[in-house]
Amino acid sequence: MPLQFNCVHCGKEIFVQYLKPGEMAKCPHCGQTTPVPSTAEEAGTVPEIKKDDSGNLFNALRMPSTSQEALENIDALNARPLESIAKPAVILGWMVIPFVVILLISSLMQYSLFADIVNGNGENLYDKAAANDTRQGILSLLLILMEIPFSIIFLIWFYRAHRNLRYAKVPGLKYASGWTIGGFLVPIMNFFRPYQMMAETWRGSAAMSGACSYEEWINHPSCKKARWWWGLTLIAIPINLTDSYLLRFSDYAEDLMLATLLSIISLCLAVSTLIMLIYLIKEITAHQSNARKIALVRSKA
Repeated sequence: MPLQFNCVHCGKEIFVQYLKPGEMAKCPHCGQTTPVPSTAEEAGTVPEIKKDDSGNLFNALRMPSTSQEALENIDALNARPLESIAKPAVILGWMVIPFVVILLISSLMQYSLFADIVNGNGENLYDKAAANDTRQGILSLLLILMEIPFSIIFLIWFYRAHRNLRYAKVPGLKYASGWTIGGFLVPIMNFFRPYQMMAETWRGSAAMSGACSYEEWINHPSCKKARWWWGLTLIAIPINLTDSYLLRFSDYAEDLMLATLLSIISLCLAVSTLIMLIYLIKEITAHQSNARKIALVRSKA
């Protein structure tokens, strides 16, 4: 039976559909968590109830649609193993990082060269600039050739990891698994949907393995690694755009120096985001692997 009570923080009315007295609810008005009081009244009517594409019920206030019992009913045996796709994704990720570092070192050399050109120091500077362009072009091409297979395998892993949450009947999922790929491709949405998918995948995988309690499920929808991963990615976007613009439309050495400096910053961010992403892949895979092992042991007990 739906319950209604007032938030202890903002005093506004809250409706919950599945929670019991003593469990934690998140206020849709102020965002704070508050326990469902034993004096909560039965609600005669509640805001409009609707279903998402997984069949989970949510009310118009987007209250949590799950309880501790629902988390305990997750069936991890239905999830598919992730290890076979996670391992090559991690290996390729670590292989990409040295190429990024080499290109970073080359960019530092390029910055020094442009500084010499601006200050008029050294000899045969323009011959060195031509050799620098060749070196940068080759290294950039090699990096792209490494990034393509990593990106493909990562997207396959990402889709399977989120799809496993539906196989395991993890409650409270908001998004279709196809958004793990489509979220990177659809304009505007690609600024936030990949993070939402990663956060939901991490959260659901932690619930599968029993690594989070119901209170943690409500209060911690994501992890710091996911926030850092996507935050650094968003920071890199305007830097890359400015860098590309200067390299394409400017012939002044000063502008090329600035573009190279921005490229150096972007490459440093790329190393950080790759490391965060690798550890996210390993952590989510470990959660789902542990969940399957625990479920297998319980099924034999």
